Amino acid sequence: IESTFLTFSCERLRDYMISYLPEGIHKKSKIIPHIGLSKSCVKTQTKANDVFVLCHTGWLPAERDPREFFQGMRLFLNRCNADKEVIVKIIGGQTCELYNAISECNLQEIVQLYPPRSYLGSLSEVASADVAVLIEAPCEEGIFLPSKFVDYLRLGVPIMAVSPKEGTINDVLKRSGGGMIA
Repeated sequence: IESTFLTFSCERLRDYMISYLPEGIHKKSKIIPHIGLSKSCVKTQTKANDVFVLCHTGWLPAERDPREFFQGMRLFLNRCNADKEVIVKIIGGQTCELYNAISECNLQEIVQLYPPRSYLGSLSEVASADVAVLIEAPCEEGIFLPSKFVDYLRLGVPIMAVSPKEGTINDVLKRSGGGMIA
């Protein structure tokens, strides 16, 4: 069965997939990025104190190993002596590997783990944070446009992406702003 038309969320993903498909198929394809909800659909929680909050939503499987992020947080905290003024919220699935990564970097005091929430509940948590955290799989080229990234952009919260230097996330942030790549 042959498709009459193909859609992709970003150019890098299209280019990667088309390299495996029959010649000329790119003429039957279109880039249609993920859609995002209106900001008015999310209630922003009021911050109760002056603590700097970073928030990641979603499961962190082995492919998206958070160790590099946690190591970076530990370096930052050691340089700034700010353990009591920073919280990292992780909303989503919790695994032994996640607990181990937190312990290895001695971040038990600042990392708060929460069970999965509803889609709007998760967005509300991110909207009330100072920084939204996106952790991608470590690879040479990031070919995906995660819908989570689009959600974060729609919320208007600055994004810190642990992401490949060559990739879709870096392309978007360089072109449009809204965050930084680490």
